[in-house]
Amino acid sequence: MTVKLEAPPKHSKLPEYKLSGIDAQMPEHRHGMVVSPRIKSLGINKWRVDGFKLHMAGYWEIHLELLEKGVKKKIRIPITI
Repeated sequence: MTVKLEAPPKHSKLPEYKLSGIDAQMPEHRHGMVVSPRIKSLGINKWRVDGFKLHMAGYWEIHLELLEKGVKKKIRIPITI
């Protein structure tokens, strides 16, 4: 899986982030993934994530942890598969 952050159209350029963590949880089942993903930088605000596997159908929340100049930012992305 490739994760890429982009500014919305007609907005200024995004600051440079470091992806310091990624995980996924199934809140309704109270568990997460059965694997530990590995992150590799592919340049500014773009990363390759290996070992990311949503192993069952249903509602998931993908959690990204970003660093910008040492400040942690968390993003939650809801997804149903």
